[in-house]
Amino acid sequence: MVTISNSVADTHEAAEKILTNLKKGDVVFLNGDLGVGKTEMVKGFVKALGGSVDDVQSPTYLSALIYLIPDSFVVHVDFYKYKKNKSFLQAFIMEYLEQDPYLIFVEWGSDISDGFVAINIDEFNGERRISLQDER
Repeated sequence: MVTISNSVADTHEAAEKILTNLKKGDVVFLNGDLGVGKTEMVKGFVKALGGSVDDVQSPTYLSALIYLIPDSFVVHVDFYKYKKNKSFLQAFIMEYLEQDPYLIFVEWGSDISDGFVAINIDEFNGERRISLQDER
């Protein structure tokens, strides 16, 4: 599944479409260069799940944020500072999984994304290509 995004609205729409392929408890890795729209994808997911887009921000400085959605919550993690320590990253994810979130979104975790769901966002000539890679 590849979707082209030329706007924030397109990115949110892509997230809504991808959501139909996800299930409660999935860990979803968001891969792409700085500024390509990873956090904007999370906004789209939170919106589609009935949460507030206004709550969603980049977790870069806090490492993890939690957003409430009806009857559950979503975890949004940024592993940029920790990407060289795979065992820490895996333990971090397991700790959040024990809290029974609806979904966990991980930015900058491509080194440990094998065997999980990954969303790859690439930019070519001002156009963003959003693709789903499901290795569950």
